[in-house]
Amino acid sequence: MAEEQIPYQDYSRMIANILGSKGGFDFSSSLMDPVMQYLNGTYQAAPQFTEDDLYNRTAPTFQWAGAEPQDSSWFQAAKAIRQGINPFNIKRDKKMREASGISPDEWTSFVDSLMKENQSVKTAMLDQGMQQDPFQKMGMPGAKESYADLDQFGGLKNQDAVYNASPQFFADLFSKLPEQRTAQNLSEAKVNAKYGGNVYASSDKDKMAALMRDAGDEPLSVIEQQQLDLYKTQPHIQAEMIERMRRSSARRALGKAGTNKVVDKRATAARGAYAQALKDAMGRTAGTASDTLRLADDASQQLVAQMIARGQTPLKDALLNSAILKKSTKNGN
Repeated sequence: MAEEQIPYQDYSRMIANILGSKGGFDFSSSLMDPVMQYLNGTYQAAPQFTEDDLYNRTAPTFQWAGAEPQDSSWFQAAKAIRQGINPFNIKRDKKMREASGISPDEWTSFVDSLMKENQSVKTAMLDQGMQQDPFQKMGMPGAKESYADLDQFGGLKNQDAVYNASPQFFADLFSKLPEQRTAQNLSEAKVNAKYGGNVYASSDKDKMAALMRDAGDEPLSVIEQQQLDLYKTQPHIQAEMIERMRRSSARRALGKAGTNKVVDKRATAARGAYAQALKDAMGRTAGTASDTLRLADDASQQLVAQMIARGQTPLKDALLNSAILKKSTKNGN
């Protein structure tokens, strides 16, 4: 992909000159100042607060509780509510309330204050996230948007604009993508047919071995863990107990299986991992759909770096395109 030459060293000044020329500005007069401020680098967006900022600014009960010792009921209650624990469970926590040294009614009032302040902070964070700057209100990109911004899936948020920066290159790159996808899907289907599906154990010996491995991979129950905790200072006894627990669990599962086969989970997982490794290796082969998409991603990243170095942003380009369209329309083109 050939690097496109930057036509203007000062991209913002170029756009400002076009917008400032006759017939170049096609927005409401109230937007003129924010636009020019943005292009001149003096635009100040509304302040954005972190969740911690809002707790410190608007939640006095949280501030007070946060200043208490970390093992205090006050601190622990505030921490629990911030973590999303149901406030009613905290109200009913007799041990925590008694440790605070206050009456049940006072404890309820304290938790209610935390609950209200927490809800207020969450609401403020939501409102802040939905606020639009004057450019977004006009249907344009926001002042803080960059071509490097990612969407919720980890891809470039403005991928189409990046493609349009070098349309012929990407058109050529993607020209064979449908056929490549069909061929790669067929190859992967063959791998899945050969290595996909479960691995089963048939004999009692193999079934017991598989179930023992399963038991070892499963976490201990609360009761089992409590039994182990009685021998914290005797690790050799704990090891023997774990072995007995695993064997007991495997025997119960073997009894339930009867004459039926059981899935060997570890062997199945290993087989699936091998199949995925084969498919990943196939995807790294030149000429596959995965390789084409990887090349497109690499090229996109290079273009994004060039666009950012040039001073381009989604908002600047939207302003430029609007000005060019306005002038073109007035000139009858």
